[in-house]
Amino acid sequence: MQMLSKRSGVGRASVYQFFPSILAVWKALALRYLEALQIHLGHNVLSQRFTHWSQAWDALIDSAVDFYNANPLAQSILLGSDGTQEIRTADPEYDLRYAEWIAESFAHLADHDRAFKVEHLRVNVTCTTALFSLSVWEHGRITPFYAREAKRVSKTYTEGVAADSPGVCVGE
Repeated sequence: MQMLSKRSGVGRASVYQFFPSILAVWKALALRYLEALQIHLGHNVLSQRFTHWSQAWDALIDSAVDFYNANPLAQSILLGSDGTQEIRTADPEYDLRYAEWIAESFAHLADHDRAFKVEHLRVNVTCTTALFSLSVWEHGRITPFYAREAKRVSKTYTEGVAADSPGVCVGE
């Protein structure tokens, strides 16, 4: 907090008025980067035309990898820092919000008798984030291997859900 006070030119007491703890600083930065990630994904992915949900998911993963690898601070805060678990615990609805955004953004790819189910997309988002975090912890970045594994795990899960719940899950 002292370093934040010095670098910002704001008195330490004033810093504590805005950020009562280091976790509050981390969370504010995390939310800023989550918003930037969503803008990045929207700009790079929503402008593309897809004929199948798996193409859209691959594009989302590729775009997220590009964002994280180009933004080491975002990568550290959201995927690989000591504060990551505390941030994710402080904002438990993060994956749900992304799943809702994905469902809304790509609803047109669902079959007419199927819809994107937010709870299934949430599992995909959570698994992807976990694989990205593992890659960052082990390699300091998201490697192509972990990006491919995120796609594979997502497709395998989604196909399994489709087989178990025909007509009510992510469209094919």
